[in-house]
Amino acid sequence: SFPGEDIFKQKLHQAVNYSENYLKNLINDTLETCAFTTDLWTKAHKSYIGITIHWLTSGFEMHKTLLTIESFPYPHTSEHIEDCLCKELVKWNLSNKCLAGVTDNASSMVKAMRDLEILHIWCTAHTIQLGVTNGLKEATVLISHAKALNTFR
Repeated sequence: SFPGEDIFKQKLHQAVNYSENYLKNLINDTLETCAFTTDLWTKAHKSYIGITIHWLTSGFEMHKTLLTIESFPYPHTSEHIEDCLCKELVKWNLSNKCLAGVTDNASSMVKAMRDLEILHIWCTAHTIQLGVTNGLKEATVLISHAKALNTFR
């Protein structure tokens, strides 16, 4: 504990409440439909989920905002992902406004999108990264075989 800890916590809560209200008003005033991106990752044996929404205003002004980054304990099942996404979409009054979700290719993400009946779009960058990584593994094997054939020394 440090001096003024209670005041710090109070100010932090006020800032969070102000920011959430500002964002809810912005969403209510400018968003008709949106898409979202989401991802799961693990760092130091702790799992997290992040959800970001993207939308255009009626004047074609682009907006994006991070709705949440939160702890996401195991298991990483499609049901658990679906529950988390539903909770956030309801919290921000977006349940019937999301047209598509962009995720990685994990089967649990694919199933969660299907069960939510939201158009699922695979993240192109993730798909390319998987292809390059797998291709490099194959190339490494071929290079080592070619080096073994080299008898000129």
